[in-house]
Amino acid sequence: MKDALTYSKIEIEIADYILANPSEKFAKTVRKFAKICERPEATVKRYYYNAKRLAKERIQRQEETKDKVLTSAAKTSAENALKSREFYLWELEKDFVRLGEIKSGDVFKDVDKKTGKIIGFRQAGYNDEIQAKRSRVAIAQRVAELNGWDAPTKNEVTGRGGKDLFTNLTDDELDMRIVELERKLGK
Repeated sequence: MKDALTYSKIEIEIADYILANPSEKFAKTVRKFAKICERPEATVKRYYYNAKRLAKERIQRQEETKDKVLTSAAKTSAENALKSREFYLWELEKDFVRLGEIKSGDVFKDVDKKTGKIIGFRQAGYNDEIQAKRSRVAIAQRVAELNGWDAPTKNEVTGRGGKDLFTNLTDDELDMRIVELERKLGK
């Protein structure tokens, strides 16, 4: 079996042509490349057989690569399925605690976001502390969503005893009330 580096340019071109035109007849391909390369047909036949072998090797490598990719994708999806809700909540809690340790001027662990491994240590600045607080709020909101604690609230403005505020007032009284409120606001 030839090494991929030992194939000639002509053999590589023929292999590309074979892969692009699989239904092309042997004789037609040999004649075509004999004219292009200005070589005898017997020489091009030898190139053709080597190119055919190269094309088969390429197809085999593509199938092996495809199988590896599909296997790794299946493995990854299985690993993701194994991560349960509780484990995810545990990871969020761990991040919440770690972010709480970041204070301006203190030294904290610098963690890689993708792998979760500690890269090193560095001194926190004011921006680091603010970003940590923002991240903690986002984590708290995510935990609330996962646990169903994020029910929307309704705020209704009513008078005493749940009665409407302005149903008893006439238009003139409402206009006077608006003027009074605008005066209080400084308009």
